Amino acid sequence: MVFEPRVGGNIYDRGVDGSESRWARVLAYEPSIRLVFSWDIDGRRQIETDFEKTSEVEVRFTPETPDRTRVELEHRHLERHGDGWENHRDAVGSPTAGKAAFRPSPTASARSPTGAVGKQRNWNASALRVLGQSG
Repeated sequence: MVFEPRVGGNIYDRGVDGSESRWARVLAYEPSIRLVFSWDIDGRRQIETDFEKTSEVEVRFTPETPDRTRVELEHRHLERHGDGWENHRDAVGSPTAGKAAFRPSPTASARSPTGAVGKQRNWNASALRVLGQSG
């Protein structure tokens, strides 16, 4: 997974064959404070190209002590996904949300973000590392 750390940057997967699948746009980037990106994946787990039909994910970092940071994640505007948006809500709210969101669908292409099983955990570590940098 590639994260371009700037407003207007993209988040995308790069396949072993070099193909790229952009599945998010960076909407706000304030290192050590917050990150907001679009969720450009539709209810069929395919890339949504109509940005009016995409939701947003915000990750906020709040220092609590010198050794502790609260991380809050909000996935909002799910209704923009149109018919079936409730499936997004239910998947995000489920105990297996990370596993369910990145499970390949039978119709997913090699360039689909859903082919990136397990990359969510890698992205989280990378995002925390990038957001933790100053300036």
